[in-house]
Amino acid sequence: MLRFCTRLSVVFRLGIVLACVAWFTAVLRYSPAIAAEPPVAQAASAETQAEKSPDVSWQSVVKMFAAALTICVTAFATAHTQRHIGTAGVGALAENPKLFGNILIYLVVPETMVILGFVIAALILL
Repeated sequence: MLRFCTRLSVVFRLGIVLACVAWFTAVLRYSPAIAAEPPVAQAASAETQAEKSPDVSWQSVVKMFAAALTICVTAFATAHTQRHIGTAGVGALAENPKLFGNILIYLVVPETMVILGFVIAALILL
């Protein structure tokens, strides 16, 4: 029981970090004083501006990190859940092979966490 609580607290801590990063990104996105970029110097010629690669702001980096963290946490939670379901399922199949369909459904249901993680990551990146 103690090992499960320790793993659960790690996932909970990662969720708190993700929520803080998402809040920080939202504050930066909607705050006009912070999000305003300094004016670009007009002395640069048109050729040098065309040659420059597009800037990647640190706000977009934080958003990318939050999206990656979302997918990582949901994938870890799904793997952790499926490990327990799979272990119990093998034991149940050894005793009653007719339970294969039910166990297969139980193994597929946690995958919705990863699908929702992908959706949330896409919403973060928009």
